[in-house]
Amino acid sequence: MLAAARRRFLEGGIDALSVRAIATDAGCTTMAVYTHFGGKDGLIQHFFDEGFARLADTQREVPETLPLDERVVALCRSYRRIAHAYPHHYDLMLGAHSGRFQPAPASRARALATIDYLADVLAPLETPGPTQRSRAAERARAVIAFCHGWVMLERAGLYPVTAHGDAAFERAVHALLHSAGAE
Repeated sequence: MLAAARRRFLEGGIDALSVRAIATDAGCTTMAVYTHFGGKDGLIQHFFDEGFARLADTQREVPETLPLDERVVALCRSYRRIAHAYPHHYDLMLGAHSGRFQPAPASRARALATIDYLADVLAPLETPGPTQRSRAAERARAVIAFCHGWVMLERAGLYPVTAHGDAAFERAVHALLHSAGAE
């Protein structure tokens, strides 16, 4: 069932997740899909979690031994790579889902952990003290917002997804990191 649902999701996103079609593809009954996943919303929840798990995995693949700037650029590259490689996951992760679906609290916490991870990486850029962590989290949100905006402009065809676009993206990440610290 999950393989059938994944094929449909990867090809057509949420709109392709029909319980009846998945059951037909998997050779089972619709009741089996409801029993195992709770229906379409359960499948949406699964793919929401899967998207953030992929993002977290790519974050952990970036070597901690890289110099800070290089590590942040690599993390941003990973974010961008996931967005382009899994566009339907990316849409779902960032709110393009059925009207009544709300991620489970544990799922939201895992999603926010991807920002916390970046905040931990960025913490050394902040002056040590009681507000260091909150300032790092603020900077992490700005970096994620930047990455998201860039990706959406690429997906809209306004920014090129080319080697030149890659270099421009990396220069922009560097500029963001250094301008944010120039207080």
